[in-house]
Amino acid sequence: MIRDSVGFLKRHGREVVYDAEHFFDGFRADRDYALQAVSAAAEAGADWVVLCDTNGGSLPSWVTRAGATSSRRRRARSSSSYEGAGRTTSLRSRSSTWS
Repeated sequence: MIRDSVGFLKRHGREVVYDAEHFFDGFRADRDYALQAVSAAAEAGADWVVLCDTNGGSLPSWVTRAGATSSRRRRARSSSSYEGAGRTTSLRSRSSTWS
């Protein structure tokens, strides 16, 4: 559904921000599913993929690890770069690259 929704909006010329609410909670509970969700958005052409610490309970070290894992997964699929992590980490996806 993520891929279909993002693809629909991109086909209609819209800028898409995929706001992955509760990403870090989901990453703790089911890492593969969380990574599949953000990958689907990026591969469908989302302009921005935003990893959110919605509840604010993640320590900076955990956010950095989870964000780096997401970036490595994306890098394995295309060339990309990662610009660190904060409470909310934005990974920008344009033409299959993240910056």
